[in-house]
Amino acid sequence: CIKLIITSISFFFMKVVLFSAHPDDEVLGAGGLITRLKREDTIEIINYSLTYGNPSQVDVRRNEVSAACKLLEIESKNAGLSLVEKTEIVSGKDEQKLRIPKDDTSIGIVLGIIQNEKPDIIITHHNNDAHPDHIAANYLVNSALKVYHPEVLVLFHRIWKDLSSPNLLVEISNEDLERKANAMRYHESEVTRNIGLLDVFVYAHASTAPLLYCERILGWGCPNQGIKFAEPFEAVYNSDRRFSPRVISLKDKVNIVS
Repeated sequence: CIKLIITSISFFFMKVVLFSAHPDDEVLGAGGLITRLKREDTIEIINYSLTYGNPSQVDVRRNEVSAACKLLEIESKNAGLSLVEKTEIVSGKDEQKLRIPKDDTSIGIVLGIIQNEKPDIIITHHNNDAHPDHIAANYLVNSALKVYHPEVLVLFHRIWKDLSSPNLLVEISNEDLERKANAMRYHESEVTRNIGLLDVFVYAHASTAPLLYCERILGWGCPNQGIKFAEPFEAVYNSDRRFSPRVISLKDKVNIVS
């Protein structure tokens, strides 16, 4: 009997790992999906912040992401990447910015996390999401997966820019959306710095996603399924296996790896 119970638990258990360039990206990119996954199944979800941002704000950002992840019922960890200075043009002038490096050391750190965690699903930024750190996060994950052979489903989310090849739309309820918004409110330093962050990146993104993505995923002329709020993704396996495009409504369980 004991052996049977253990087998049953392991059969349904899944692990999801997020690689977020900054604290708050875990909420903005996939807070609704995370909420649904935790509600619907026995799933362990771990968010790795690749950086806590400006060194002067490390303690603040660490506490904020810890509180947000606690609300979402997921674990918060630090990947421990070392930032490097890069010259960027800001308001027409050269400025030194601390950025996530796209180097072998950083790839090795991300690969080590993947090898240790052995996730079924990885969630991270897509490769054209405007912010240099978001693009770097995508590069590090993709580079690590080139030498990691166990099959993993990777979900790329959007924050700053549209997805070029969306193939998954996950409907979220009013309650899911409010939970996402409440988790974002724990990132007080970012919400205060960026006026309108909740209105645009949480509420507007969720409410416009059904209109923007249903037809692109299901085919032109298909109705938006009556979905009110949703999150879009580009889903890709790190193998020859192809992900079948789908829209997952609230009536269906989020069964992505199948």
